[in-house]
Amino acid sequence: MRRLAGKALRGRRAGTVLVGLVALLVAAQIVVPLYLSRRVEAALERGLNVSGLEVKVRVFPFIKLLTGGIDAILVEGENLAAGDLNVDRLDAAVTSLKMDVTSLWRSGTLAWDDPGMARLRVEVSEQSLSRFLQSHFGPGVTVTVTRDRVQVVVALPVRGEQMPVTVSGVPVLGPGGGLSFQVQEVTVAGEAVPPRVREVALRLAGFPDASLDFGELPWPIKPEEVKLEDGKVVLVAGGR
Repeated sequence: MRRLAGKALRGRRAGTVLVGLVALLVAAQIVVPLYLSRRVEAALERGLNVSGLEVKVRVFPFIKLLTGGIDAILVEGENLAAGDLNVDRLDAAVTSLKMDVTSLWRSGTLAWDDPGMARLRVEVSEQSLSRFLQSHFGPGVTVTVTRDRVQVVVALPVRGEQMPVTVSGVPVLGPGGGLSFQVQEVTVAGEAVPPRVREVALRLAGFPDASLDFGELPWPIKPEEVKLEDGKVVLVAGGR
């Protein structure tokens, strides 16, 4: 009888230990990626000199961190400064990467054994584009973005009156990844300006190119596509 009671007691203890171990592993699977997310978030904000990023690190099982393996890092942010333009929305996903976890744990430094595959989507609103051009031409500039073109309206003072000049075109990617503006039409007070005249006028006005600086990102990112949506310009980038 005593032997049976002893076996039962040992069995209950083993069961309690097993349940405790499982609970510890489950808790670690939740807590470790969460803590890692906060460390990566702080390192990115410090490296990019921005605030307000939201980072999620996905790794399952968490034991893969012993070799630096991470399934994905997801990054979101709003109203960020990047080069000449304000970025209204940023969404990035980096998958299948290997991180130097020791450096991150000890000093908060991001270092990669394998940077993985990165995809980035950036949105710049017509309001941000207006502010960019206002910094060059003054407050009388407004930008409207539709799905087929960008319209820039500049109010020029002529003989005491405001003369509306409308420049229409599309954004294009330059060889180095810079964002430039390809002019399609210029009108003054509703009248189209001949191509030769508009080229000279735009050259004299110094119509500026904009740049989006991704040089500080810890992943190799190259702009791939720029497209128009209602009220915003969208830039898609990627790399490995």
